[in-house]
Amino acid sequence: MAVRGSSQQQLLHRLAHATQQPASATHHNSDSTCEVFVGYLPHACDERQLFELFDQYHHVEEARIMRNNDHETLLYGFVKLRSPQEVHQAVKLLNKTVFGGRRIK
Repeated sequence: MAVRGSSQQQLLHRLAHATQQPASATHHNSDSTCEVFVGYLPHACDERQLFELFDQYHHVEEARIMRNNDHETLLYGFVKLRSPQEVHQAVKLLNKTVFGGRRIK
C-alpha cells in the first residue's frame, strides 16, 4: 500500500477501505508471508504490544507501527504472519477486538 504523496483525506479513505477488505486481499510476499493491516491502534501501543497481541494466536514474524517524521504513531500498523490461513484466522479472531481501550480493525 503506497501512501507517499497522498493527502491526509485520501489516506484516511484508503485506510478505511483497507479495513473492509477480506483477508484474501492482504499483501502476499514472495517468501509466502502475509501482512495484516491493523487500524485504530491505541496511542500508547508499541511494536512489542502489537506483536504480543497477535502472537497469542499465531506465529508472528514482525509487527510494526507506522509513524510520522516526529516518530508519533499514525494509529495503524502491520503484522506479518506465515500463511494466508493465519491471516484469515487473525482477521476472524481479532477484528473489532478492544485493545488498549480502542476497537481495532
